Amino acid sequence: MTEPDDDLFDGAGDDLDETIEQIHAPRRLLVVLGMVMAGFVFIGVAGAALIFFFVLRVRDHTDPNHTVRSKYTNRYASCVAAGGTKDTCSATVLLACEKDSWWAQPAREGQRETVCLATVPNEPH
Repeated sequence: MTEPDDDLFDGAGDDLDETIEQIHAPRRLLVVLGMVMAGFVFIGVAGAALIFFFVLRVRDHTDPNHTVRSKYTNRYASCVAAGGTKDTCSATVLLACEKDSWWAQPAREGQRETVCLATVPNEPH
């Protein structure tokens, strides 16, 4: 009754490595899946922000009053930068905006006050 000379633990290390690999494989898969999902979420949020920005930007520039509003907003900023007081610049720009030939068409008449008031900051005195 002799036992073979082979050591009982000769192949034990290989089985242990395989078992550890089997345990870590699903965990690695979950980590990769989580990173892929995070990438999709990031791309989705960035894409939604860009679409939102461009929709607002296009809507603003397709507004027919955009040119008038931009013109008088820039005129107000230039007046203040040149050293004018905010009250004086506001009054001058509002009068110029209301007298602009843009408002000659009757369809635009109702928007004049709203658009002209939007060209100067609304600050309490």
